[in-house]
Amino acid sequence: MRKIVFALATILALFLVMGQIVQFGNFAIANWIPAPAIEIKSPLPNFETVYQNGTIELKIEVRVLMNAPEIISISYSLDGNDNSTLTNLTRSNETHFSPGIGRAYSTELTLVNLSNGKHTLRAYSLDSEGRAMSTAVTFTVDTAFQYPTITIISPLNQSYGTNEIPLTYTIDAKVQWSYYTLDYFDDKTFSDNITLTELSDGPHKIKVSALTEWDHYVNQTIYFNVDTSQTDNPSTINSPTTATVMAIIAAAIVIVSAIILYWRIKVKSIT
Repeated sequence: MRKIVFALATILALFLVMGQIVQFGNFAIANWIPAPAIEIKSPLPNFETVYQNGTIELKIEVRVLMNAPEIISISYSLDGNDNSTLTNLTRSNETHFSPGIGRAYSTELTLVNLSNGKHTLRAYSLDSEGRAMSTAVTFTVDTAFQYPTITIISPLNQSYGTNEIPLTYTIDAKVQWSYYTLDYFDDKTFSDNITLTELSDGPHKIKVSALTEWDHYVNQTIYFNVDTSQTDNPSTINSPTTATVMAIIAAAIVIVSAIILYWRIKVKSIT
């Protein structure tokens, strides 16, 4: 009896504790207030894009709480040069967080005649009480830039009679580092040409990825098969085998013969 009473008391205590945790969580969510922030929406950083034109839109947004001091200025500095104040400052009470919680200030400008290469842009905001915020982004301009492509030379989309297959690829860009993922397992970095060894019989998937000089990721995926009992030349995956082709031809002959026989019987019955 005592064990039953103790168990019931323990369960009741757990329910009370969980109720307090849920109430605290709801209170925290209901009373969560976003922190002030400054964000450069354009230009985008290196790892997201490379600009192929020297004319780029500059867009900056500042978010503050509803009862915070007014933002009186937003300025920027390009490549360490003197600050330039942006004049077309707009204000909105609709923010990314929730209407009524905060205010958003935004401004934009067109940057022109940017030279090729990496640039650093820093944005600043200042409120009526002298408090400042800042953030920075590094972006790239390359008017001759072409997005790189990667091509896996080996393995190919085919079946192999060996469990050792070279892994080689080409890419039309300078590579910082490269890695491959075999059959969804962990990524493995590699350089130059390597050989995949101890491959099990059956289907495989390999994805080769590379990080280029402009911090761009490119990748390609190849599906291949290993069949060590195979003695002839590698066969392309998903291409019809000789047996399949012969089966299709045989089926077609049977269908045509059946149709001819049907019409002969029908003609005889009519006559």
